[in-house]
Amino acid sequence: MKMKTDKILVLALALLSSFIGTSCSDMSDVYKEYLKQGEYVYIGIADSLTILPGNCRAKVRWKLNADPKLQDCVLKWSENDSVVIPIEKVGEQWMETIIADLPEESLLLTAYTRDIYGNISLKTEKSQAIYGPTYISNLSARKITDIEAIDAENLTIKWNSLDNCVGVNLSYTSQTGEQNQYFVAADELETTLYGAQLGSEFSYITLFRPTENCIDIFETSAPHVMSFPSGYLLDRTGWAATASSDASHKNDGGKAEQLLDDNLDTFWHSSWDPDEPLPHWVLIDMKDEYLITEVTVHKRKDNADCKKIEVYLSMDGNKFEQVGALEYQNTASPNSLTLTLEEPIEAKYLKCVITESYRAPFVSLSEIKVFGRPKK
Repeated sequence: MKMKTDKILVLALALLSSFIGTSCSDMSDVYKEYLKQGEYVYIGIADSLTILPGNCRAKVRWKLNADPKLQDCVLKWSENDSVVIPIEKVGEQWMETIIADLPEESLLLTAYTRDIYGNISLKTEKSQAIYGPTYISNLSARKITDIEAIDAENLTIKWNSLDNCVGVNLSYTSQTGEQNQYFVAADELETTLYGAQLGSEFSYITLFRPTENCIDIFETSAPHVMSFPSGYLLDRTGWAATASSDASHKNDGGKAEQLLDDNLDTFWHSSWDPDEPLPHWVLIDMKDEYLITEVTVHKRKDNADCKKIEVYLSMDGNKFEQVGALEYQNTASPNSLTLTLEEPIEAKYLKCVITESYRAPFVSLSEIKVFGRPKK
């Protein structure tokens, strides 16, 4: 029994010796492989890599440690495109550079450092979209929702809000013929211009920054051109209104003069009991000569009687020229319609002839407003 046990022990020792010998041989082979590669030196990397995009360019920033042996940094974005930035001072520092002539695409930038012995650091990568001509071609002008001439000197422009817009460069002609520039900030939703030439063209370029950290401001490829209103709401103080008939005999108001009182709750009404037949007319003496651009006629509030109005202008109150017509729906709303003239027309008198009514022969109107400017 003891002899059998001794044989087993001898066999085990032999096997263990063989395993140890084999393992030592394998480990030696591994070390030999590393020794063949030589000693590897790790140097300071380009840390905290940041790319700030621009117009076919980018500003690149990165941080270096205090390794005194660092010689330069390599920034590479394609197989054949790279820049080398020398490191001119020793110590921990931030470095930055602007890379120009970049393609308009999603850029993958690789950065690494090299030391004076030729050692290369681990590589750092960062991706960033770069903007250019295609981005610019897709930009749209900031929209204007309304332009109104307040009086002969003041205009208001109402703007919509627009993503990534940083403002508008507005160019316009003053009443003295000078070319003026005005910057409209992105958060400015209403602009008041003083002394702009009514009826003249103006243009504007919209400015954009696609991201908050973008180093460039982009602008629409061409100016957006529009025209200022040719006129403003004329002051009707002192004007006189007469009509073919009215309902004042019924003690119900209804006088023509109420068409000029700036009160939509008052109205002129054609005569009833006795009823006057269609057509009815209203004549306004503006007391001075104007260049008329628009006429707005308000129906009586919450009333649908009026159907069709012909609009006439005259310089002497005798010879009238029809300049357009307004036709209303058989509803209380919309309450008013505006006739816009293609070109300003000189006039001192305005006549509105009501030719049709949804409740003939009766008709009523609330206000008549005239837009234009004094004749010079």
